[in-house]
Order: sequence, then C-alpha cells, then structure tokens
Amino acid sequence: ISAFAVCNNLTSITNIERVTSIGSYAFQNCGKLTSIKISSELTSIEDGVFSCCESLTSIEIPKGITAIGNFAFQNCDSFISVEIPEGVTEIQSYAFRGCLVLTNVTFPSSLVLIDSYAFSWCESLTSVVIPITVQEIGSAAFCNCPNLKAVYYEGTEEQFSEILPFVPVYP
Repeated sequence: ISAFAVCNNLTSITNIERVTSIGSYAFQNCGKLTSIKISSELTSIEDGVFSCCESLTSIEIPKGITAIGNFAFQNCDSFISVEIPEGVTEIQSYAFRGCLVLTNVTFPSSLVLIDSYAFSWCESLTSVVIPITVQEIGSAAFCNCPNLKAVYYEGTEEQFSEILPFVPVYP
C-alpha cells in the first residue's frame, strides 16, 4: 500500500510488463507522473492507485482488467480521454472523480456497474453513451458535470429508468 505515494519527481513508469498486482494507493499524489504502461497481467486497478496524479494525461488500460477501483484515477486533472476496455464490468465509486479536463469516456459492452460519484466533477465531459449491459448507475455518478449535455442509452427508456438510483422527491 502506498509504495511510491508522493514521489514528487517520478515522471514515468516502465518495464512493469510482468507485474501482476499493484497495491492500493501505490502511486497516489505522484504529481509529475505523465505516463505509465500497465501490465497486461493485471486483472484489476486497485483503490486510489493513481489518484491525484495531476500530470497523467492518459493511460492505456489493458484488456485483462475487470474492475476499476474506488478513487483509482480521482483528481487526475490532465486526463483528456479514457477508453475503458472490453472485459471491465465495474467502475467503482469516485474512480474518475474530479478529472477536470476529461472530455471523452468510452464504455465497453461488458460494463455492468457505474458506481456512485464515479465521474462526478468531470467538468469538461460533454456526452456519454451508456451500454445496455449496465445494470446499475450509482447515485451522483455524473453529478457536477456542468458541460454534460447528452446521455445516450443503448436500451429503452423503461430499461434506463430501472438502472438509475432511487431519488426521493420531496414536496
């Protein structure tokens, strides 16, 4: 846990092709980290692994990943675009929260869960396409995304209403 956290001068990570596990918060707050190639041996991106890596502009998520953990990329302020590969079934809470310049995210047809606050405070996000495979969208998953103008769902309106969180209406 937190193996390389707050390594302020770390700019890139290479030669980790055979790494099978990266602990939670391993690279948290590595503010100058700009690039990393994640091993294709990984099956999940653990909680907070790259949170607050403000200079990280993009990441290639390998196809073997099945889950993106809580806070995994929170406050990666320089992320512009993210392609979630086929095989990922869960994007957990706060995974991409506060990625301020994120304009585009592509979801796979394997996705089942977009958890609470997963893309909240992504101020530059303009549209999303939700695959029909998604069975649950957690509360506030896309809250405070002021430029989000369009949400496209690949299923019916009735199906879409079933995956949204219950929001009480007060008189």
